[in-house]
Amino acid sequence: MVGSRVGQTHARMQPMTSLLRRAFSRFLDSTPNYVEVTAVLAVALIARLLYLPEIWKADPRPFVAVALFVSVFLYACVDRGRLFTYFGWAKPPQPVSWLYALLSGVLAAIVVLSVVRIAHMSLGAASRERLLYGVTLGPILEEVFFRGAAFSVIDVTACSVKSLARLRIPLAIIGSSLLFALAHTKTVGIPLFLFFGTGSLYAMMRWRSNSTATAALMHAAYNAVIALAMLRA
Repeated sequence: MVGSRVGQTHARMQPMTSLLRRAFSRFLDSTPNYVEVTAVLAVALIARLLYLPEIWKADPRPFVAVALFVSVFLYACVDRGRLFTYFGWAKPPQPVSWLYALLSGVLAAIVVLSVVRIAHMSLGAASRERLLYGVTLGPILEEVFFRGAAFSVIDVTACSVKSLARLRIPLAIIGSSLLFALAHTKTVGIPLFLFFGTGSLYAMMRWRSNSTATAALMHAAYNAVIALAMLRA
């Protein structure tokens, strides 16, 4: 009698177990890096909220827009990760690309600091919170936008034009880098050149590694070195 009851309970639990297994499997298989990317974005968002408290004093309407964007973003992610793939936010095929990105970011920052010193320019000033933002959430958002969305849109658009198909990568690199530079400075001269140069390096890293995530790491490493130089100054 007891055995039959246990058997009936086990039989009733099997469909539920199977359902949970399928749901969990779909969650993990929705995109190659769903869990990792979500964790990175969550950590970056927490850093943004903790170290920039003035965000709570802002108008709530932008947060509604952000919430809607995140909702659409995650929905597209669950749909086999098409949006993540389109933005290039995935692990690079070669793990050594992470090391290249880190070293390239540090080297680019050293070159920029040398140019600034030779030109007798100033790095400016920023709060510690703003500098922390520059090495956490900032690089992720900017790379998803410039080397993810902008790069991909220019690439796909160029592919649709026969005369531009062969130039799609150079056009994507130049176009996304120009947008990046204009978004950071309106001064025509060395600052614009430096932002365009670093943007081009990020775009080349995104292209060579086939990953926007490596470009974000390179960007964060660059910002970290610049932030240290600003703190010392």
